[in-house]
Amino acid sequence: MRVTRGGGRLLAGLCLAVMVGQAWAVNKCVGADGRVTYTDGPCGAGSQGSKVDTLPPPSVQDQLEARRRAEQMVQDVNRIEGRQASEAAERRRRQEIEQAAEAEQQRRAQREAQRRAEQEQAERVLVIRPGPLVPYHPRPAPPPPQPTRPADPSRSSQMNAYPPFR
Repeated sequence: MRVTRGGGRLLAGLCLAVMVGQAWAVNKCVGADGRVTYTDGPCGAGSQGSKVDTLPPPSVQDQLEARRRAEQMVQDVNRIEGRQASEAAERRRRQEIEQAAEAEQQRRAQREAQRRAEQEQAERVLVIRPGPLVPYHPRPAPPPPQPTRPADPSRSSQMNAYPPFR
């Protein structure tokens, strides 16, 4: 069977209409065990079926409007995410500035404390109070070394280092 261009479109449109019509026919099947199943085909053996009313398929105009709303929502979400990202970047920038200012303040306080300590050190005055005059006496010379005695063979080598008792 040969299908021409116009006939092909007609055939595709009919198939689509049939499939759309079938897709909207929904059956609710309740099995013997009480399990509920929804299907677009007939219910199986041993189950009770009822047809579920569904909405008609949306019109082309409704589909276009839904697509436009979805695109608008995507744009809104992108704008919100962009704004949130810029706000987060601004918060991070402010936090970094505050931390840098705090660190600079601590450095200034340390420099000021060091400057005050150096100033206090420079202001200290050496106070010499007169006291009693003490004559200068040089230290006496150490006594001359004792001559070494020959080792006593009756004493151990460690005991020879000490003078004998007399």
